[in-house]
Amino acid sequence: MTTIDVHAHAIVAESLERMHSAHPEHGPALYEEGGLKYLRYPERAPLGPMPSGMFDESVRLTDMDRMRVDLQVVAVPPPNFHYHVPADVGADFARIQNEGLLSLSTANPDRVHVFATLPLQSIEATLEEIDWLGGIPRVRGVQIGTNVAGKDLDDPSLDAVWSA
Repeated sequence: MTTIDVHAHAIVAESLERMHSAHPEHGPALYEEGGLKYLRYPERAPLGPMPSGMFDESVRLTDMDRMRVDLQVVAVPPPNFHYHVPADVGADFARIQNEGLLSLSTANPDRVHVFATLPLQSIEATLEEIDWLGGIPRVRGVQIGTNVAGKDLDDPSLDAVWSA
């Protein structure tokens, strides 16, 4: 029997670097303190400490083997949805993170699949991301927050997203 973990979080360190480089005023940065890893966000509380397997592919795979998990479907943690940033930044961050998760999946196609993230503060960018993601076999869906910068998910402005 195949054991599938459908709720695992992953952060690709290279994606964080790309996000911070592209938009330092909004991009999180990884830092270590006392041997533990944290994310520092501009104008937000740090996130962590986080387990090494969140960032380290070999630790993730070893942990999966130890727990007898054959396949994980990974998504970014909710603080990395970035619904609070400007639409263009959110679109960049979603694409960068989705590319990072897909690189993890490409390196481990039988072990890691993806729940993508969407830049829901921009309907146009979200529809473009859905269109791009739709043709990628190891993308199993998306993970979204419970609201978009305070806007509930039943807001009519999101109808085009649900149709897509």
